[in-house]
Amino acid sequence: MKKTKIVYLYKTPRKKIYKKWEKGEYPDTILYGANQLEKLGYQVDFFDISFSNLNPMRWLFYPIQLISAKTTGIGFKLDQAITLLPILNNYDVIVSTIDTAGLPILLLKKLHLFNKPVIYISIDFAYRLESNKNKWPFTLYQDLLKYANTVICYSKAEKQILSSFNKNTNFIPVGIDTAYFSNTKFDYKKNKIPTILAFGRDSERDYATFINALKNTKYKGIIICSKNNIKGLKIPQNIDIYYDLIPKSLKQKIINADIIVIPVKITQRAAGQLSLLDALVSKKPVIVPNIKSIITTYNLEDRLDCLFYKPEESKDLKLKIKYILENPQFANKLAIKGQKKVIKYSTTYFAKRLAHIIQKFSN
Repeated sequence: MKKTKIVYLYKTPRKKIYKKWEKGEYPDTILYGANQLEKLGYQVDFFDISFSNLNPMRWLFYPIQLISAKTTGIGFKLDQAITLLPILNNYDVIVSTIDTAGLPILLLKKLHLFNKPVIYISIDFAYRLESNKNKWPFTLYQDLLKYANTVICYSKAEKQILSSFNKNTNFIPVGIDTAYFSNTKFDYKKNKIPTILAFGRDSERDYATFINALKNTKYKGIIICSKNNIKGLKIPQNIDIYYDLIPKSLKQKIINADIIVIPVKITQRAAGQLSLLDALVSKKPVIVPNIKSIITTYNLEDRLDCLFYKPEESKDLKLKIKYILENPQFANKLAIKGQKKVIKYSTTYFAKRLAHIIQKFSN
């Protein structure tokens, strides 16, 4: 039987990450199910040629990408779409993993330059569309979404918004490499000085609240982020900062932590999902802000699988950290229940849900 041929589109190169995953050095989270679909019997290809400095399309269309990213917050990698156009009709299905890569593909489809089904995965795009409905180029983006055969998003709230632009919108929770992080061992309060870890680099991170909760305490804080996340913040001596650690180093920090906090500002979108899942599946007690978009995506329950704090309130976060440190039995139960709650959200699970959709277009 002929294999269904799928081509994946990414925002950045993936070949090195794929090879590191094969060696067990990296989790497969940001492959978005491509490798798992191969295990399910599909032929899956992706190409890094559009990211090459030798690709003239990259430089020709770079101004479009730059202007789009600066004015809308969403890139528009027309260079990638044009570069791959000659091969698109060789595949049965096209999977775009992010709006930056997907929007230009939908433009080419609108122009009838290829005729294959497109599965469009949207990340943090819905709320930008909702708040800019009557502004260009968002009006163009709304129209382009109609040309996706299926839109996939990572939260129920996003599905509600995107469904108004494309009725065939599906909510599938993001998948992580559960095997990579779930083999960490929970050893509560092994550190003489309690170590509290926060990590993640998306723009909604609330490290100001985390820092205020830990300053003037005897705890050791660790933040793993990008430089923009802490720009302008005064870092106390008891908090160490690391920038963009490789997965192996991040995993070690998780192993060594007593508590993990996922600090997020008040926001509509389900921010911090990957960090949240990595933390919970690592069997560590996790503290998260009581924000509806985050909690409802995974049906989290306060004091059962994680502990909630009032968003953007450092005093409350400090109290929740203190409570966990003073109640080791509770911390242990929280860690066990938290892992049990999210262990199913693997890249394998995501790929199987994706395969169900792919089958509709490849039969």
